[in-house]
Amino acid sequence: MEDPAWRIDTLDARGGLAFVSWRHETLFDDAPLEEATVFFIGAPAFAPQPVANRGVALAAERQGFQLGLLDENGEIPFESLDDVAEAIRRLYLAAARGDPADPTAAPPLPLPEGGPPGLERLKLFDEESVEGFKRQSLAEAVTAFRATSAGLARGLAQDWTWTATVCSVDETSA
Repeated sequence: MEDPAWRIDTLDARGGLAFVSWRHETLFDDAPLEEATVFFIGAPAFAPQPVANRGVALAAERQGFQLGLLDENGEIPFESLDDVAEAIRRLYLAAARGDPADPTAAPPLPLPEGGPPGLERLKLFDEESVEGFKRQSLAEAVTAFRATSAGLARGLAQDWTWTATVCSVDETSA
């Protein structure tokens, strides 16, 4: 039997959530549930938070969490909670196709032929919905929003209209 290590009991990679415990590789044994130190790690902080017991961690499987994190050799051991938190953070970013501000991130998913359905109902765009959507990605709009909000003087606020073609602002005092 391997030495105890930090091991993932249950995991939701797309949500950036995991329950982790300090234990031997016993997740798939038929033995009674052993007591172990258990932590929850989740987005956005990825800071470990203590959990009462492993029963809470394993109950997450009933809500769609994956049971354990495995490779060809069995459960993957981690040396520290920080290592687990970093792995969960990376899984979360990979599931979201990476950081949109990073130029090396995965490209956005392609639009369906003719554009996404239902945009005309949302009234997000000044011009033709689908054409406007193709001109500016959400990542570009967020970048523009961040740049504008970072340049605000203290005590001032700006109205912001989220559109795909134009992000307009009106400065007003707070």
